[in-house]
Amino acid sequence: MDIRSYKSYFSHVRPTPSYVARLSVSTFHRNPRRCKSTVGRSISTSIRVGAIATVLAASLRGQFAGSQACQPCHVEQYRKHEKSGHAHALAVAPAGGRGEWAFGAGAKAVTWVSRVDAETYMEHGLSDYPAAKTIGLTPGHKDASGRRYRTLDSQATVLRCFRCHTTGPLALEESGRIVPAELGVGCESCHGPGAAHVKEGGARSSIFNPGQLSAASLNDYCGACHRKADDISDWSKSWNVRHQPAYLSQSTCFRMSGKVSCLTCHDQHGVLENQPAAYDQKCAGCHIQVRHRTPIASRSCVGCHMPQVRTDANLRFSNHWIGIYGQSGNLVPQRRTSARIPAIISKVNEEKDGPAFRSLSTLLPLFEQAYAKNPESARAAADLGLFLKSIGDPERAIDSMRRAVEAARSIRSPELPGYLENLANTLASLGRNADAFPLFTEASRGNDTAVAARCLVAMAGLDEEHAEIHLRLALKKEEDGSGKENPRVAIIVNNLALVLRAKNDNKSAELLFRRALAIQEKAFGPNHPAVGPTLSNLGNLLQSTARLPEAERVLRRAVRIFEERIGPETTELAIACTNLANLLASRGATAEAIALLRRTLKVDELVYGTEHPEVAGDLENLAALLAETGAAAKPLLERAAAIYEKNEGPASQRAASVRESLRGLKP
Repeated sequence: MDIRSYKSYFSHVRPTPSYVARLSVSTFHRNPRRCKSTVGRSISTSIRVGAIATVLAASLRGQFAGSQACQPCHVEQYRKHEKSGHAHALAVAPAGGRGEWAFGAGAKAVTWVSRVDAETYMEHGLSDYPAAKTIGLTPGHKDASGRRYRTLDSQATVLRCFRCHTTGPLALEESGRIVPAELGVGCESCHGPGAAHVKEGGARSSIFNPGQLSAASLNDYCGACHRKADDISDWSKSWNVRHQPAYLSQSTCFRMSGKVSCLTCHDQHGVLENQPAAYDQKCAGCHIQVRHRTPIASRSCVGCHMPQVRTDANLRFSNHWIGIYGQSGNLVPQRRTSARIPAIISKVNEEKDGPAFRSLSTLLPLFEQAYAKNPESARAAADLGLFLKSIGDPERAIDSMRRAVEAARSIRSPELPGYLENLANTLASLGRNADAFPLFTEASRGNDTAVAARCLVAMAGLDEEHAEIHLRLALKKEEDGSGKENPRVAIIVNNLALVLRAKNDNKSAELLFRRALAIQEKAFGPNHPAVGPTLSNLGNLLQSTARLPEAERVLRRAVRIFEERIGPETTELAIACTNLANLLASRGATAEAIALLRRTLKVDELVYGTEHPEVAGDLENLAALLAETGAAAKPLLERAAAIYEKNEGPASQRAASVRESLRGLKP
């Protein structure tokens, strides 16, 4: 047997602002690859930045007409929308309220938000729950003290909240107060700026109509605020059920039809329907004759297949992952209604594919305004740089980050290591490793142990020859700063073990994997998503050292965690399935191994696209096993060779190797 794969023999450390566990993959590669390091326009003056910000903000606001301008022509839609939860998504807090702003329409909850000072907002720790007639902790809060956010933090956390609960561009007063253009989710929040539409007498070409989007794109469109599938990292967290488009994207109804969207069941302009019977009628539109295999109670369709999930003591939400649920819980279906469910088609990028008015870049003038107001501030320059990076403009981000470093260096700011790390990460993300490495080095020598540890991890990814040295230093820094049982220590230990495996020091690597696993299980529990990569790495090592029964148990556990916690279509699951398939093939369980490799192929086609070299590696693996069973492997190898040639050119060595395998196939 000769199973090959495009995937790396060992995963490696990449420059990253946070610790991410890496996975090792198949031990049955003929030519395992060695670890590789992977990792604009400038703003000329602060005066110019301020002018641009002011002009852009004023220009953008001038394009919006306000929801009332829609009423004369769209009477019925306006009347219904006026009563909807969307229209009341944000309000100024009433006299006597516990905050400055009241977030939420009030049907389920109202969360209070207040401005603390010129740079900070606070989400209060207690929310009102009208349906439960009580006051309780705000979701995600551990106590009533509240949670503070800088107005212009790098992720624009507070601004995003206002952006989704209001319509039109936001503005900042000189005092730092956020000023919405229109409270609530109005007409132009979904249809875009309407001033031109009003001026042109309602010309359809002058307004955006989300109803013309495909179902997949529409779900992502609504998901810009209700959250998209790629925002979910753990499907077993009950709070994530709140993010309806994410769960709907996994459902058989959506994926088998390609037509089920948010608008299939919900009136986009009206009040949310709460009667199950109304949704049962929607189900009956497609499922005309339904035969249940087991007796059912006289409940509605949605009562069984879209069960209510309690997210905390005061809130419940319907699970939009339409499926058949067992006794184990109501988060992930026990089984799908179709065994041949297709992959998710939607891969909409909000910044590139969505309408311009929905882009996060509309918040950029606020960051530029803050920088123009205080161009000597390292923090303002850093905020602007990090936000530019977050909206996909790393070249301009570098310019701002350099200014942050210079400003911090000039006053010997204790924040300098963090600013150096930001700049180095951005340079590394563009492949400018020679520029990034000395910045990581300088930051690693600072007094901030957390920054130092992260930078040393990044240096290990850029300097393979000395990766072990960098990681051991990172481990010491992290242990000194956060203790030997901190989960961040586990990730460094995991990565160090991978480096030692590459040096064939399996004994030391195994001890480290087991240490990382113990830390993670103690901190998170035995089935947490963080445990999965460590299990996969340990199982891979056990397999390579011929301890196959234990390796199989460990790898099956990893596969189960990935399936249940991070989703059925992820690269982590694909790697774990490849590892398990190789082990099963070595033990003679060929049929199950083939099924796992087919699943890996399907996942990678979804994640990377059908013409990616990763897919070609999957095709080679699958063909190798099929050839052993006498099944047709030729079409798979021909497709793999074509993919390599398309990506690497007609002289591709990997394509040549595949064609050599083709010639060796039995007639």
